[in-house]
Amino acid sequence: MVAQPLEIIAEHPAVATVAVIEVPDKERGEVLKAIIQLKSGYKPSEELKKEIMKWCKERLISFKVPRIVEFRSAHSLTPIGKAWGSLLREEERKNARTTIESVTHYCFDSLTLLL
Repeated sequence: MVAQPLEIIAEHPAVATVAVIEVPDKERGEVLKAIIQLKSGYKPSEELKKEIMKWCKERLISFKVPRIVEFRSAHSLTPIGKAWGSLLREEERKNARTTIESVTHYCFDSLTLLL
């Protein structure tokens, strides 16, 4: 499902490298997230995020448009110079687990205070 969005985003003039991964979403189950390294001369901004989203909406069917765009200064790259999607997916899973664990601890701590 991510091949076509990956190709479309890679064609944007500001994009040096891109990885598109699926991440958990409460409402939709999973959504696409684009993790982008910009070419020199471009700076991360909300305006550039909107421009890239517009670029995607003009070229992709709606369910293939990434819902999340994140800029990073560097990606882990494969030997042929592509962004390493499996490493980024694992990183997202770890972040999701950490968030869930933090919320769980907060809930239990709050419950203890109430008792």
